[in-house]
Amino acid sequence: MTKRIEDKILRCEGYFRRVYGEDKARKIIERSLEIYRSDADQMPVLKSRSNMAFMELMDYMIFVYKALKEIEGIEKAGEIAEACFNDSLDLDFQPEAIRAAYKNVDGLREKRKMIIQDVNAADEEYGWIYDDFQVEEDTLYSFNVKRCGMLNLCRKFGVPELMPHICQGDFYLMKYFPDGYDFSRKGTLADGSDCCDFYYPKRG
Repeated sequence: MTKRIEDKILRCEGYFRRVYGEDKARKIIERSLEIYRSDADQMPVLKSRSNMAFMELMDYMIFVYKALKEIEGIEKAGEIAEACFNDSLDLDFQPEAIRAAYKNVDGLREKRKMIIQDVNAADEEYGWIYDDFQVEEDTLYSFNVKRCGMLNLCRKFGVPELMPHICQGDFYLMKYFPDGYDFSRKGTLADGSDCCDFYYPKRG
């Protein structure tokens, strides 16, 4: 886990170089790594492969965000972390095989069903719990998240205010989803709602 998280933090340097230049980018990355290494033994060990895959997309941002709060201040840190996270998502979606998989409607539906079965069966504190998965004629699918592992992890590390910026990634990722669908939601666990609702209607 240590190398994986350190590699994800290091990968953010490209974004910060473009925004701030080499010296400040290096400062942010070095501080992010320092914070992570001091907290690494507190990271949860997950058993569910789906929970692990979700967590690997975002957990490193806790340490980047903590560094940004120190260096840029809390007023700016969230927006900067959000932009950095979106940039990192683009890197995650660079492989053509991943992009092709996300354009496959039937494949996405089956994959989501498998994920829900996996994480719900695992029922891990720092994992996800879903309910009300539906596929209708006028939607890609819809579901609710009743437990968010990343929100629980943010709370554990004292940065729950980061989570709304991570949640925005759900909107950002729509450019990789099948053409002709939109995404909407009414609330999130991070904003105090009783679930994060995910609704992907056909456009028009």
